[in-house]
Amino acid sequence: MQPSVALPERLRTLRAAAKLSQDDVARRLGVTRAAYSKYETGKSCPNPDALWQLAQLFAVTIDDLLGVGGVQPARVPDEWLAQESIPTGPMVLLPVYGEIRAGIPSLAQQEVENWEMEQAKSVMDGEYYYLRVKGDSMIGAHILPGSLVLVRKQDYVENGDIAVVMVNDEEATLKRVQYVDKHLALIPANDKYLPVFLDERDVRILGKVVKTEVIFT
Repeated sequence: MQPSVALPERLRTLRAAAKLSQDDVARRLGVTRAAYSKYETGKSCPNPDALWQLAQLFAVTIDDLLGVGGVQPARVPDEWLAQESIPTGPMVLLPVYGEIRAGIPSLAQQEVENWEMEQAKSVMDGEYYYLRVKGDSMIGAHILPGSLVLVRKQDYVENGDIAVVMVNDEEATLKRVQYVDKHLALIPANDKYLPVFLDERDVRILGKVVKTEVIFT
């Protein structure tokens, strides 16, 4: 992919405005300073994942980075205008991935089904995404069928955190996590379901749930 003509200049402008060095940005992206420097000189172009990380870092959209429109915060959706409290400050778009079961584990779908706006300042400390919930095993934690949960991507959570958990590298579920010796307890928030105890080797933490939005479709 050839770099956009506007991209190098926009990266330099945004980095200067954020008072970050090339080293700072390179560390955030997980690349060398030399590799990032080529983005700002137009000698190479960030891959889609790096573009997404740059957009989050500088609180702009990918279109802004690539020169589609001016460098400005993403537009506030019309439906927010009717609310008493309107989010302020720069906004970013986060992907919404397909349904994850809050009940019996199911395959985690990787396709992006939609995009949701989020205040940039609340997602600047890592990589975030939304998942849509199917099932009722977490209703006691106010996570209802149809909810969108905001997830911070990370491979470890504290006892009592609600996490997205991959079981046996093929099934994903949403549960409260408790560490017990070398086992992981996946604890529902509904008396209809029992906790599941698994060997830590059979489980991968994919992320921590940091916010829930009840959105029915």
